[in-house]
Amino acid sequence: WKGTKDAVTELSLWKTNAALLETESLSPSLLKVIIRAESVKEPLIGMAFDLQFDSKKLEFIEYREGDFFEKGGVPIYLSTLFKDGASLVTGITLKRGDELVSGSGDIMYVYFTVLDENDGKNPEFSFAKTVASTLKHGKREDLPDVQFEIIADMNTRSD
Repeated sequence: WKGTKDAVTELSLWKTNAALLETESLSPSLLKVIIRAESVKEPLIGMAFDLQFDSKKLEFIEYREGDFFEKGGVPIYLSTLFKDGASLVTGITLKRGDELVSGSGDIMYVYFTVLDENDGKNPEFSFAKTVASTLKHGKREDLPDVQFEIIADMNTRSD
């Protein structure tokens, strides 16, 4: 999918699980991306994805952990800016002794500097290499057919 600012995007996992991507303009030069789990039915041990963006319009600042995976224990977050500067490669996992998570909550927050306030009004994001995993019989199993699609437009929130 290609989402734009003010768009909410759905990650469908077996049609009963969803994660949303939402953007929030904190100021003309600061953008917050919220990646949120919504009504996840299949218990998860982890998730991985590449968040792609236009590095001519946005500059990655940092990410912060949300509360979704923290419900199960102390997750490990690995997130790095890919060498092209336009893709944030992220993996999140709980340890095998932790409780698998489902339900709703914020997965993570990603902050960007808008490089040109006029050019950065509608930044596009895309996801690649999306994986959501559970445990079956003590072994990690990737869920099939993980897809992203736009489900609704939203107005920009500002604090």
